[in-house]
Amino acid sequence: MNIKDLKQYFKTNDNHKSKLYLCIIVLTLVMLNLFIDNKNISYALIFTIFLILNISLISNMKYKNKLIIYIFMISFFIKSIYALFMLTTSNYPFVDSLTYLHHLEIMKKNSGIQSFNAVYHVASSLHVGYHYFIYIIDLVFKNNYALYMSNILMFQASAVLLLNYLTDKKFKEKIIKIVVICSLLSFNMVIFTSSILKDSLVLFTVMLSIYMYNRYRLSGKKINIVLLFLALIVLLLTRIYTCVAMVIAISIDYMITSDVISEKIRTIKFNRKSIGISVVSIIVGFIIIRFTSIWMYVIAISNSMRSALYDIPGLVIGTIKEIVRTFLSPLPWNVLDSFDVYTITAIDSTLALIFVFTLLMLIIKIIKYKHVRNITLIYVIPIIIQASILGITYDTGSVRQRIGVFLFIPLLYCIGYYYNDKLEDKGIYRK
Repeated sequence: MNIKDLKQYFKTNDNHKSKLYLCIIVLTLVMLNLFIDNKNISYALIFTIFLILNISLISNMKYKNKLIIYIFMISFFIKSIYALFMLTTSNYPFVDSLTYLHHLEIMKKNSGIQSFNAVYHVASSLHVGYHYFIYIIDLVFKNNYALYMSNILMFQASAVLLLNYLTDKKFKEKIIKIVVICSLLSFNMVIFTSSILKDSLVLFTVMLSIYMYNRYRLSGKKINIVLLFLALIVLLLTRIYTCVAMVIAISIDYMITSDVISEKIRTIKFNRKSIGISVVSIIVGFIIIRFTSIWMYVIAISNSMRSALYDIPGLVIGTIKEIVRTFLSPLPWNVLDSFDVYTITAIDSTLALIFVFTLLMLIIKIIKYKHVRNITLIYVIPIIIQASILGITYDTGSVRQRIGVFLFIPLLYCIGYYYNDKLEDKGIYRK
C-alpha cells in the first residue's frame, strides 16, 4: 500500500478520514500543550518529526483496516506521553537506561567515529549495536527525548513489518487483526519499547530479518538477502543469542520448506571457484572471530554449554521452565505483592493464562500435522533456542529478554486455535 493507495482509501472512506484527522489533531494538540507547559519547544519539534514519520509508516501498510490504524496512532501517542513523563520527571524505571546514558556521555567525549574496541570497552560487552544507535540519534537531534521517540518509532515500524509479513503469508484478516492489535496494545511493548533500552532495536531487527527472508522467498530478489544480512549483523551486535536463534530458525525453515532445495543439493557442482570462495570465507570469518572480542564470548558460551551438557536433565528442565516463562511470565501472583515496573505486564500474562488452552491445542496439532510443524518452525525454534540459552547459560528470567520473539507469541496462539486440517484454507489462510 503506497501513498496513492492510502489517498484512494481515504477518498472512498470520507467519514473515516475525517475521524482519523480529528483524532490526530486532538492528540497532537494535547501533546503540544504538554510541551508548552514544560517550556521546551525542542520536544515539540522532535515529537512533530517523529509523528510525521509514524504517519508515513501507515502508508506502507499492506493491509488496510480502520481499527488497526486508530490503535496504531493511539499507541504512538500513549508511548510518547509516557516517554515525556519519564524524561521530565527523571524517572528511569530500568537501571540499564541510566547505564546507556552514562555510556553515551563517555562516547560523546570522543569526537569522530567510535571504533568497535573503544565502544566495547565502554559497554564492557559485545552488545554494542544499541550504543552506536543512540550515539547516532544524539548526533542528529542533540536531545534525550529523541532517544525515547526513536525507540517508539522502531516498535511502530516493527508492527508494520509484522502486519505486512502476515499479509504476504496470506493469513486470514481476523488473524492479522488479532496478532497486530495484541502487539500494539501489549503492556510489555508499552513499557520496554518506550524506554531507553535496546529492546526496540532487537525487535525491529528480528522483524526486519524475518520479513526480508520471506520477501526473498516470494520474489527471489537479491536486495532482500542483502537487507536480511544487514539486519542480522545489527542484531548480532545488539543481542547475540537472539541473532543465533534467528539464523538457525531461518536456515532450518529454508531447508525444510523449500520445494527445490533438496534437488539443488543433489545437483550442485563443486568447482574450484566455489570451493575457493567457501574456504576463504571460512578463514576470514574465523580470523574475525578469533582476533576480536567476539572470541571471548564464544569461549564463554562454549564453556557454559559444555557444563550444561554434563547435566542433560538440568538442561531439559531449564529449557522447559524458560519456555513457560517466555509465554506466561510474569505470573500475576508473583508481581502483585510489590508494585514495580513489571507489575503492569501481568495484564499480558493474565490474558496469556486465560487462553493457554490454545497453546495446548497448538502442541497437539504440531505433533499431529506435518503442515503445522512446517509453518511454525520459524517461530518456535527461536523461542526454544533463546529459552535454552537464557535458562542454562545466563540462568535468568525472560520478561525483557523475550522481546525479540514476543510478537511470535500471539501468532502461535492464533494458529493453535484456528488451524483446521480438514478445511481447504486450513482455517488460517485467505482463499
